[in-house]
Amino acid sequence: MWSLDRRVAVAAFVVAALVLAITIGGSDAPLPAQSRGDPLVLARELATLANRGARATWLVTFAFTRTNSAGSKLHGTLVVAHRGSLEVDDGLGSLTVDAGNRTYSCTVVGDQPQCLESAAAGGTDRPGDVYGGAVVSGRYGIARGAAATIAGVRAHCYVLRLRTTVPLAGLGYSSEQCYSSAGVPLETRIIRPGGADQRVALTVRPTVGRDDLLPILAPYGLQRLAT
Repeated sequence: MWSLDRRVAVAAFVVAALVLAITIGGSDAPLPAQSRGDPLVLARELATLANRGARATWLVTFAFTRTNSAGSKLHGTLVVAHRGSLEVDDGLGSLTVDAGNRTYSCTVVGDQPQCLESAAAGGTDRPGDVYGGAVVSGRYGIARGAAATIAGVRAHCYVLRLRTTVPLAGLGYSSEQCYSSAGVPLETRIIRPGGADQRVALTVRPTVGRDDLLPILAPYGLQRLAT
């Protein structure tokens, strides 16, 4: 799970993603020259970055804040690692690991870690197509976000706003998505029913090795996945 959960990317907006593939099918290409406001160009930029990150290797530590409708805040730290078909999301008392065609959902119950293993919902190496599909279909508008440097890395930011009545789970009523040029997620802020979720990168690493993954996976008996 990162700025846009890969499971959401699989299930949401398949038809719109097909429209995107026809309309702006070059989402794996280099970023186009910056546009001031053309929504198709902005959607292509965002899709390019997200798809690029899905093929890259990175490890990001995020500060996480959840705000409910009453204004109360929950703070935590998340560690997200991505390497090939392995994606690890650790924090807030749970661990989710996507490893090829298997998904592991882990929690600690009575001081004992427990994991449920299931078939993966179906990963995708093109999660950005959901962003683009949301824009191309007219369901969301898109604008360029303010220039930012996050965790010492230049961020490309985009703001999506719902134009219809029913929000997508991964985008909410509005969503700001920031990526590095390499496609590493740096910040996401989603206004959703009942509140808002925000992740802001604290540290970014472009490599993920066994020694990085073992401390996360070993407490749950999943060290075999760290190869």
